[in-house]
Amino acid sequence: MMQRFPGTLLAFIMLAASGEPALCQSHPSRLAGDKAPGITSSKTAKLNAITREIEKHPERARLWVKKLDLLSDRKETLDAAADFGREAVKRFPKDARLRMMLGVVYGRMDEDRLAFEQLDRAVRLDPDCADCRYHLAACLHNLGRDREALQNIDSVIAKQPLMDSAYYVKSRILMHQKKYRESVAMLDRAIALAPGGMSYRFKRAAILSILKDWRKAIVDYDAMIKHNPRDYKSFQSRALARENLGELKAAVDDYTAGIAVAPNHRPLYEGRARVYEKLGEKARARKDRAVIADLDKDLVPFSFIPDWTGKHK
Repeated sequence: MMQRFPGTLLAFIMLAASGEPALCQSHPSRLAGDKAPGITSSKTAKLNAITREIEKHPERARLWVKKLDLLSDRKETLDAAADFGREAVKRFPKDARLRMMLGVVYGRMDEDRLAFEQLDRAVRLDPDCADCRYHLAACLHNLGRDREALQNIDSVIAKQPLMDSAYYVKSRILMHQKKYRESVAMLDRAIALAPGGMSYRFKRAAILSILKDWRKAIVDYDAMIKHNPRDYKSFQSRALARENLGELKAAVDDYTAGIAVAPNHRPLYEGRARVYEKLGEKARARKDRAVIADLDKDLVPFSFIPDWTGKHK
């Protein structure tokens, strides 16, 4: 499954200090998103303040940018962000930033074709906007148009060689094309620029595992576990890597550590039982399989789950 648009919007936006387009002089009677569900009291106060500023100065596009960014930073307010973004681009049809931001909102809503329309328009309005091309590349990848996605992300990297997330997007595209070594090389560059980026390490470890480069994958799992000692999935993945290297006792230790964090996670018991079998510890393997059987008893069969959709009368 292809990943969605990364990051919050203003992380990639450079606000202009001057020269705001004065395309709308009318006083807005209503601004979309002011009563969106899921907005906290502190956010409501910020939204109200920005709304008042927009009512005083509707010609200032940067205020619309600020409000759209505030609405788009939570999943619960994406619908409100889309409503407000549509109103914003009507008032400022030639503002590439607002088009880009609306496109990213659509992307987070899995509306990739609507996202493409806005992002493509943003790039046409401002061909030198690296941020617009960055998000367009991610959108094109989501649409399966990887050749065009690579062209755009390469343009971003040429303009902003220190933008770690651009290398990450390129690695995703290359991985989708099964160019695993090239994908790892892009992640190497992303991690060199942002050593604390755990999503980069997660992706690199996954690709290294595909390549059966278990030793290097373990380095990334070590970093993820150090970052989050309760990351049971990294314990599970590191255990599998050690199992494939023949380090069976170390694999048992990792499966056990994962179980301590997530005692109901079935794959941890399955992995440990498998390693116990390899070690000849049949009794311990049987004990883990008994736990698995108990966990299976607690699962609710899909056919027994009531239908609350109203489709069946």
